[in-house]
Amino acid sequence: MYRINFFLYLTGKAFYNMDINFATQKLTKIFNSEKLLRKEYGSENVRIIIRRMMVLRAAPTLEDVSHRPPERRHELKRARKGKFTVDLKQPYRLIFKPNHKPLPKKDDGGIDIKRVTAITILVAERCGLTAKTVSQIINGKAPVTPETAIQFERVLGNGHTV
Repeated sequence: MYRINFFLYLTGKAFYNMDINFATQKLTKIFNSEKLLRKEYGSENVRIIIRRMMVLRAAPTLEDVSHRPPERRHELKRARKGKFTVDLKQPYRLIFKPNHKPLPKKDDGGIDIKRVTAITILVAERCGLTAKTVSQIINGKAPVTPETAIQFERVLGNGHTV
């Protein structure tokens, strides 16, 4: 696990709440360099990534990160159950998981996001479909091809059956 100095890098201040780590040394290096962020994710995403990281860092718990746009924090499903995401600029999103041993659980067995105070950033991934394409599929104006079904499965973490 690799620790973050991202917030200190951005603000020069070491005030934060959420403990943030990265899954790999490469991701740590990218997220601690504006130049590398720009190269990896593009100029527009750099600003959004910085904002999302500041929101995550300032949140006392995961519950304090908005589930509404623009962050749109939500838990992934099925194969990615237990992992969360916040939106970046379409088609990217930031995926992370709680960094607690044991995981704080609710009575129903779900993750208690009120008690999640540490996360590990796993990846900033490209979703693979444009907003226009997704809208057309949802509104029945474009078909769901086997390729788009696989892209949806990868993004949503839904298992497919044949």
